[in-house]
Amino acid sequence: MPVHNPEAEQGDDMGETRSSAGRGVWILAPVAGAFVAGFVGIAVFHQGSGWLFNKLGIYPAQYRTQPIPPFGVPQILSQCFWGGLWGIVLAWTLMHWRNVNYWLLTFLFGLIVPTLVGWFVVPPLKGTPLMGGPPWMIQAVRPLPNAIWGLGTAWLLKSLPNNFRWRR
Repeated sequence: MPVHNPEAEQGDDMGETRSSAGRGVWILAPVAGAFVAGFVGIAVFHQGSGWLFNKLGIYPAQYRTQPIPPFGVPQILSQCFWGGLWGIVLAWTLMHWRNVNYWLLTFLFGLIVPTLVGWFVVPPLKGTPLMGGPPWMIQAVRPLPNAIWGLGTAWLLKSLPNNFRWRR
């Protein structure tokens, strides 16, 4: 006759819990890795190339720290946060578009997607002119730091440990 052992049942439940937690980390780690890559990509590649273009006189100043609404965080931190979210979207796109050249896709993604959102989605939400308004030279150059962000973030994504990136 089998003896009822509550400790054995508890052990089985713990095994299931550990297994479930492992899957959660498996899903969350690549998202966190992509966010960090996009965040750092803004701070280093986007803002760095924007700084260089500013020195050439064709782009606004970078690494701005003035508080911006609605939460009053420094502009650079806000940009880095949004870059982190874009990093997740970029990593997801790379995972699903496997038959396209990795570097070309990241360049075009950065050049087109965040630029169009920045020109046509964000301004109505902020009550500012579409495409940021004049001067138009800045608007012609604005996609380039985004494209450089795409390439830099892609390089960072490739540099992540295997368990912090989605498989391509």
